[in-house]
Amino acid sequence: MSVDNKACIFNIARGSVHDGPGIRTVVYLKGCNLRCQWCHNPEGLSFEPQINFIQKKCIGCNQCNGQTNPEACPSGALSIVGKEMSVSEVYKEIEKDRHYYDFSGGGVTFSGGECLLQPEFLESILQKCKCSGIHTAIETAFNVDFPCISKIIPLVDTLFVDIKHMDAQMHKKFAGVSNERILSNIRQAANLHHNIIVRVPLIPSVNDNDENLYLTAEFVANCGIGKLELLKYNNLGASKYVQLGATPPSFSCVPQSNDEMESKTAFLSRSFGRDLSIFWS
Repeated sequence: MSVDNKACIFNIARGSVHDGPGIRTVVYLKGCNLRCQWCHNPEGLSFEPQINFIQKKCIGCNQCNGQTNPEACPSGALSIVGKEMSVSEVYKEIEKDRHYYDFSGGGVTFSGGECLLQPEFLESILQKCKCSGIHTAIETAFNVDFPCISKIIPLVDTLFVDIKHMDAQMHKKFAGVSNERILSNIRQAANLHHNIIVRVPLIPSVNDNDENLYLTAEFVANCGIGKLELLKYNNLGASKYVQLGATPPSFSCVPQSNDEMESKTAFLSRSFGRDLSIFWS
């Protein structure tokens, strides 16, 4: 694979402890083919760089010429979200944190958006990291053709996959597409990879009811996957839509309490605890 492959990156976050084992660097690739109504990274939906405007930082100097020139903004109210970067450029950023990986058993996680939608770049950077002994992980919704997945599976140490909803029509209603390809890909991937963690972003009144959670855990257990993580609802995305000049989705709700998360985890553990490690974050 060529190290000259490029991708549009909208963030490289350091010091994460929630995206895989140890201390991690998370590389966020722009572009997604889902439209989840609760998306908390709307800056990752488009494949192209975008102008980000933070109203409270604006000092009204008008040097930006009507928000067309972020580089002229003296207050930092305007910025460009997304930058085309080569494999070598991204790897250089990853390599800066190697001492944290070595100390903590961490590594690099590729997220999005949907990182699998830029497969040539992803395969190249994963190969480079693996050859350098850096632990690798990806976070994905698996809404791509399976040949794309099968190419990168040997290069990934930990694979995080979302299941938004087990009902195909509900999935289409709230995420924009059916879940059929996603579930099929999970079944196939489970035969090829030993360290898959299925995540369920819990959305109140959408997918956090007992029936859907039971069906999800049953599906994961039947696939032979050993870990299921429930994610407390994240409502941080609304302000990001405004900063991008877009209208926030009407969907909005309050995160679950810790007691609710404990209760849901216990409910599933009673039925699937022998086959699944079920936890929440």
